[in-house]
Amino acid sequence: MRKIIFTIGLSLALATSVALSQTNKQESQKNQPPLEQWPMECEGAASRLDFAVIDTKKSPDTYLIIVARLGTGEPFNLNQIRLANAKEYVLRRGTDLKYVLAVGERVSGLGRLEVYVGGRLAQIMPFKKNAKGYCLPGSEGW
Repeated sequence: MRKIIFTIGLSLALATSVALSQTNKQESQKNQPPLEQWPMECEGAASRLDFAVIDTKKSPDTYLIIVARLGTGEPFNLNQIRLANAKEYVLRRGTDLKYVLAVGERVSGLGRLEVYVGGRLAQIMPFKKNAKGYCLPGSEGW
């Protein structure tokens, strides 16, 4: 009988501990903005686009699609600069890549590039507000 009571007590303590840790984790996640609201840094943006290029080249009938979206309060001409920088970066990875550049609707929060491989969303890459590219001029060119 003591073993049963001990087992039940231990089970309840374990269940309570798990529930509290999940609640604490959810509360800490609520205090952080979603990932698409954190601006990308140069190296992270370059590696994500590199992987998208590699995945696109794996399949001969696949297109790389890059959609630029302005964020809250950003000037309308910024998308053309961002797409030109992305195009330059992609073309340095080879001219045999099939790609499409497009301008999407404005989004709330940070402007971003959305990268699609084979018609599927592969990456959301936010910019710092009003940034023309991810890297400082001259470092990687975009």
